[in-house]
Amino acid sequence: MTSREDLERVAKRARELPLLQKASAIRLTSILEGHEALDPKTFDLAFEANWMVKAIFALHRRELDAPLVDRIAAAGAHFMGYTATHVDAWVAGWRGDISALRAIWPPAPNGFDTMDITEASLDGFARLGDRSEQLVDALVARVGAGPESAWTECLVQLGRVGIRAGERAARRVREGVRTQSKRTAETRERVLRRISSSDDQWQRCAICDFGKVVWEHSSGMQVTVHCESCFGIGFVPLTPA
Repeated sequence: MTSREDLERVAKRARELPLLQKASAIRLTSILEGHEALDPKTFDLAFEANWMVKAIFALHRRELDAPLVDRIAAAGAHFMGYTATHVDAWVAGWRGDISALRAIWPPAPNGFDTMDITEASLDGFARLGDRSEQLVDALVARVGAGPESAWTECLVQLGRVGIRAGERAARRVREGVRTQSKRTAETRERVLRRISSSDDQWQRCAICDFGKVVWEHSSGMQVTVHCESCFGIGFVPLTPA
């Protein structure tokens, strides 16, 4: 049975988390470094670090500069397991270090493989314009394999790669994407259109940031979601379908 103390802790976290999430990148970095202590009865830093890092890079990206990112990287090195890799992925993308990203994703057989790490890595590849065969091979291997939530980002990433993904990728999308979700089905069709047409038939989406927009929940929590205009691809066709 859940104790009254546990319920109060959860309620307090629900109230404070949206406010903390909207703090500056500098303050969130200071918390990651351990310079500002969170209430241990409400927050577990080892658990909270992942959403903090994502908030810094996804919601506060414009506040970042090289010295601050260096501090984030140093703080991340003190965490254990996949949290450290999650930090490394965001940092590598921000720094434009494609070699570091490729060392993280796709993960080695004994490496850490989480949705957080995948999202951070693919964000970096998108910003760096990676359309390599190595990336396409990894994406094709994952699309349609396992639960839909695990491969949706990979499907979208193939759309970002575009025509260079090739017929093999298009075939995988046509045959491998089986879904009951109307949105995923629409994304599949947009990805296929992007893969099967030349780059000069597309332009950057003016609404989003590389396929993502910020959405605020009624609780005040902010998350990044796929742009409805471009289906997360980051490009829109010059002419209607």
